[in-house]
Amino acid sequence: MSLLFDREDYRLLDEVNSILGSKSSRMVQMFNPLLHPRGIKELSAPRGMRVACAVGSILKSLSSDDSQLRLSALRSLREEVLAGGNSGMRYNTARVLTQLMKNLVRSGDDKTRQLELISDFRSALSGKPSFIRSLLKRYHLLEMPEDYSSCTFDDHVHDASTKGRKSPSHLILDAWIKGVNSLLVIYYNYIRPEVAHELITAAEILGIKVKVGIEFPVRFYSKIINIIWSPQGFDGSKEFIRFINTQRVSQLMQAGKTLSVFQQRQVVEFIDILNSEAVPELEARFGITMPHLDKDEFIAFVGEGQASFVHLSEYLNFVLTNVLHQKEQAISANGLGNASAESARSFIDDVHELNTDKLLCDYLSPLADKFNIYNHLPQDGEVAPELYNLEIEELITRIEECSRNNKLILSTANLEAWDVPEIIHRCHGVINCLEIFNLKDYISLKNYDTSLINDFRLALNKHDITALKRVTGLMQQQLEKADIDCLHQRIEGLKSARRNLSDIIERYKGRHVSAAVGSDSAGRSRFLYGMGLAVVESLPVGARRIVSSGRERWRKIIPLCSKVMLRETRTELKVQGWRRIFAHFSAKRKDWLLIDKVASFEAEGNIVTLGGREVDPNDENNPRLKPGSFIYNWHYLGRRYKNAIKIIAGFIPAFLTFYFSKDWPILTYGGALIWFGITGIRNVIQAVLGGSGFSRSKFLRWRNFIDMSRIADSLMYTGFSVPLLDYLVKNLLLLKGLGVTVESNRMAVFAVMALVNGLYISGHNIFRGLPKAAVYGNLVRAVFAVPLAVVYSFMVQLVLGWLGVADITVVLELWAAVISKTASDTVACIIEGLADRSYNLRQRLNDYGEAISSYFQAVENLELLYPEDEAAQLLDHPKRLLRSLDERKAHGIIRGIFAGALDMLYFRFCQPRAQLAFIKLLDQLSPDQQEQLLYGQEILKREKEVTRLLADGFAGKTFRGPLAFYLTNHPAYLEEIDKLLKQRTGQN
Repeated sequence: MSLLFDREDYRLLDEVNSILGSKSSRMVQMFNPLLHPRGIKELSAPRGMRVACAVGSILKSLSSDDSQLRLSALRSLREEVLAGGNSGMRYNTARVLTQLMKNLVRSGDDKTRQLELISDFRSALSGKPSFIRSLLKRYHLLEMPEDYSSCTFDDHVHDASTKGRKSPSHLILDAWIKGVNSLLVIYYNYIRPEVAHELITAAEILGIKVKVGIEFPVRFYSKIINIIWSPQGFDGSKEFIRFINTQRVSQLMQAGKTLSVFQQRQVVEFIDILNSEAVPELEARFGITMPHLDKDEFIAFVGEGQASFVHLSEYLNFVLTNVLHQKEQAISANGLGNASAESARSFIDDVHELNTDKLLCDYLSPLADKFNIYNHLPQDGEVAPELYNLEIEELITRIEECSRNNKLILSTANLEAWDVPEIIHRCHGVINCLEIFNLKDYISLKNYDTSLINDFRLALNKHDITALKRVTGLMQQQLEKADIDCLHQRIEGLKSARRNLSDIIERYKGRHVSAAVGSDSAGRSRFLYGMGLAVVESLPVGARRIVSSGRERWRKIIPLCSKVMLRETRTELKVQGWRRIFAHFSAKRKDWLLIDKVASFEAEGNIVTLGGREVDPNDENNPRLKPGSFIYNWHYLGRRYKNAIKIIAGFIPAFLTFYFSKDWPILTYGGALIWFGITGIRNVIQAVLGGSGFSRSKFLRWRNFIDMSRIADSLMYTGFSVPLLDYLVKNLLLLKGLGVTVESNRMAVFAVMALVNGLYISGHNIFRGLPKAAVYGNLVRAVFAVPLAVVYSFMVQLVLGWLGVADITVVLELWAAVISKTASDTVACIIEGLADRSYNLRQRLNDYGEAISSYFQAVENLELLYPEDEAAQLLDHPKRLLRSLDERKAHGIIRGIFAGALDMLYFRFCQPRAQLAFIKLLDQLSPDQQEQLLYGQEILKREKEVTRLLADGFAGKTFRGPLAFYLTNHPAYLEEIDKLLKQRTGQN
């Protein structure tokens, strides 16, 4: 049997593969989103299984045509990977878990690769900071602040409704994985209500700020330019959909749809030109015979998107690659006939270099320009759609008639700097944003430079007439030297804008022209940087270090400098009594404000791409560890073997130190065991103290709180502390170097050992990537350990004296390191145990808070359904209430009340510190709310209804565990609730 991977890895992989092979609807229904992830559903399946299924379900459903299915899966995903996490890096852990499962879905039938990903997935569930950071780095994800305070954005992305590859849910999911906080999704000419609903709802689920941008082409002299309309001020998808269904907006959307149909028809008809022009050239170049490109097949290839030249290039690449792949196989097997081996290799190299971007650049774009199709201009005899006949001013008027709260973005694609002042002037101050930087254009175009446009924007925002005259003067000089159509008219237009600079400034008084910076990502190109941009200063220290190192060649720092400001918000602690002493240590939150996305153009900018170019599978930086290497074998070694190796690795230096430095048999042969015993006992007591204390529920067994991997790490590092403290510090430094002994200066001995031990522990805490609180806590621990070690030494001295030991000082000198270790671990046990207790209490407060919030949402719906009755009275008679709700077919309310009650039942018996958390939250509720909550638990008396609900899969596919738990424990739980209810209501 292989030492790599655990049996649990194989078991989880089989389960996940069976889930991925099933229908998406079954996966989404497997775990009810009404139930809390740390509630009763834990009895149906372990968290690892639920997280894997939740991620698998959303990824599986992305290919579905059912947007509601995707949104339901996204809600389940969020609940499992975010609300169910126990780590201090919950957000980053959730990103890693989702990325791992995405890779698993894409891994095909590669069983070894799947096992690697499942193993990483199970390890990542623990949320261990050092491991999470290593996975973030391996999968080219930058660490993000846990409070979502970073400045990350993308003002130009596409989904599958236009030229993108991803559905709205998939796009939002990928943005969340990358760490993007704000998105502007661009649609061409119109947007369908169902697409808007999915996009905005998905963003709400994952906490991303998303705006819709609708891009319209308009005539400007002899070329087409683009205006992006982003309506503002909507609270959720329902309001936005009501807006686009209004008469004026609906008419504009219909006109936009007509325009899109016209543009797509031109793209489809362009296939004839490709068959006559490009296909023969490709056949001659590669010596092949290609099938003619089929229009119907291309339309099916595009799917729901708007057919574009990007789609057409991808389709051509798909057809060509199939033909070339067959010839490549023939060459590899038989050679190239009479051709030389060099020619064969050259052909294969050409095939491997072929890609969608190269076909678009070398074949489609030149032909589109040649036949005047690339800008979708009407051909001879064609009737242009309505929107093609609108001037800029007319389009602006149509938009203003739809809404006054707009963000109107002028796209700089296909624009020169001298065009901007004239457009701003003609639009009478309505343009309030300029797309200063487009990453795709920057990478694709050799002379991409919009710095002069930004100078104009900055001068306009400052209302600086002198700077505006200087900038527009430079633009005029460039325009007069240009060789373009309508030159005289263009010069007159710019001069008119210059003459009216004071009017332009007046129109923008009290207003700000913002800058848009976007990637223009469609998720289709291997050679363009993907979605997402971040201001470097707003990232955590580790992420900033990675960016500044320049080691990540797939990532790019773009030549823009954003202006940001760090804001610190303090909340004074409202406490009484002795805690007022510490009230000046107020709670504070730091976040970054983005003042201006493009404050200046600099060679060394401060904006970095979150997406990157595709990594070569043979590149040493490829995410997959090299199979067979030492790092690979250690990384995927079974956990039991790995823990055993760690413990042995720590035991060896501890044993050797005691063996060669002590002549007392107990320490010579048993010193290492005593040392390890102290550490092991400390970890167990700490876990129990933090988890449940010694008065715990029968379901909270001690072993539930003990993490063997954590103990193995602790034993390994404590083993290396023996030679450090006992030999180097006590013997070499203190005894031989300074002549200090326990007899001569007991306090100094224990103080030095405690200080060195504290520095050592803090050092390996930093190395392991633990939170700063743990690092500082272990330094503080050294201070408290010194007096305790002195006390322990006197206690040992008394015991030895009572036992009649002659050379007490010699014994104390031999045991000094052990005494110091015991004192240090005693302090650590108390400090870390209390810290774990506080953490568990916060977790329970969050759990109860979320469950109670969902419960009260159901109660609110109940109040609306029965406006003449009080909810508490209704809930006090569950049999009558359930019958009435069933008659009214209000099954959602029934399930919501049952979900809250079942989860709170589970919290009480199976989650640490639950009872204390429940009492604390109950005290914060009003008397009416307390009654509603406590009376609502009476619904658990309805055994028949609860049994039927659980048997139908309410808490998961496996219902026996939840059902048995409910039947066994709800009577005792209801007795407690009844006592609380009598106490709170004053009943006898």
